[in-house]
Amino acid sequence: MLNSGNVYKYLDNCANGFWSAKRCLTYNKPIICVTGTRSVGKSTGVAVFCLVDFLQNGHKFMYVRRRQRDTYKTCKTFFDNAIQVVNRGTPFQILGLKFYRGNYYIATSKTEDGELDYKVCGMACPLSEEEDLKSSVFSDYFTIIYDEFISKDPNRYLGTRDNPEFEWDAVMSLYQTVDRGVDRPFRNETRIFLLGNKSTIYNPICLSIGIADYVQKGAHFVSPKNKLWVWEDVDGVETTGEVQKSYAYQMSSESVKKYAYHNEGKDTTHFLRKPDVAKYHTSVKLKGNVYGIYSDDDYNFYIYKPKDGYHVISLDVESHDGNDLHLIQKWRESPTLTMVSNAYKRGKLFFGNGKIQSAFLKYLEFVP
Repeated sequence: MLNSGNVYKYLDNCANGFWSAKRCLTYNKPIICVTGTRSVGKSTGVAVFCLVDFLQNGHKFMYVRRRQRDTYKTCKTFFDNAIQVVNRGTPFQILGLKFYRGNYYIATSKTEDGELDYKVCGMACPLSEEEDLKSSVFSDYFTIIYDEFISKDPNRYLGTRDNPEFEWDAVMSLYQTVDRGVDRPFRNETRIFLLGNKSTIYNPICLSIGIADYVQKGAHFVSPKNKLWVWEDVDGVETTGEVQKSYAYQMSSESVKKYAYHNEGKDTTHFLRKPDVAKYHTSVKLKGNVYGIYSDDDYNFYIYKPKDGYHVISLDVESHDGNDLHLIQKWRESPTLTMVSNAYKRGKLFFGNGKIQSAFLKYLEFVP
C-alpha cells in the first residue's frame, strides 16, 4: 500500500550527490528515521519526494515540528531548495509554492487571467497540537514529516524527562489521525519521516520504536524484517575543508562541531572491559538483567558483569522480586547511582558491550 515506485525514477536525477530518500522508501515501511550531519540533504531529499509524490500522485503531506513556534518558524522555507531541484531534475515545473494560514499551496500552471493557479498540497501542524486534529479527515494525506525530532535537551521533549514516552504517544496519535480514511479506522497508506541530527540515539522516539536496541557501533542502515521502521544514519558527507573554513564552523564550540558537522553524539562508542584494578560498588537489575557497577581512580565508571553473591538493587518494578535488596524509586536514594548519572553526563561512563549500553542508557537518559 505504501509503494511509491512511480516516483523513484525521478529521485536519482534529483539527488545530484546529496542524500536521497529512495533507498529508505524501497523498504516500504511506514516509519523512516533519518539522522545525520547538517547540509547532507536530509530535509531536501524528503521535501523533493513529497513534492514529486503530490505532482505525480496527488498525495498531500504534513510538516510537523514539536511546538508551534518551531513549526511556523521553519515551515515556510522547508521546501525552498526542493523546488529548484524538482524543476531541474524532473519534467514537472513548479511556478510557485506558498504557505498561508497553515496550508501549503502549489502552482504548476496559470489561470486564464495569467495568475498562478494555486492548489492545496499540504499543511503544517505542531506536534503539541495534534489533539486538535482528531476530528478532521486527512484521507488525501500520505506523508508526515517530523522535522528535528531529536533534542539535545531531554526536557524539551513533550512530557519532558518525567514522561519520555509521551512524545512517541503524541506522534502515534497524529499518525493514527492522518491514516484514518472516510468510514475507515485506518488506511495503512501513511508514512512518517523522522528527521534529526544525531545528538543521541537514546531519545524517546528511538527508544519507543526499538531503534536503540538494534543500532550497533558503526551501523549506518538498519531495517529489521519484523519491524515497521527503517533507520539510516547519513554521515557519508563528512565535514569538508570548505565547510571547515566557514565562519559558522570556526565559531562553533567543539560539542556543536561534533553534533552538527561530524555526526557525533554524546553516546560513547567505546565498549570497554572494566580495568584490572577497579572498585566494585553494587549490582543493579534492569529489564530482568543484572549488571555490576565499577569505578577506577579517575572516577570513570564501568557497567559490566556482576559479582556473585552480592545483593541486587532493582531499578524498575518489572525486574524486582523478593530476593532483591530494594527498589530504587528516586536517584537521590542511591549516591552510587547519582555518581553514575553524573559520569554519563561527563562522558566517563563505559560499558562491557553494546547490549549493556542499550539497556542501561535507556534508563539513564531520562534521570536527573
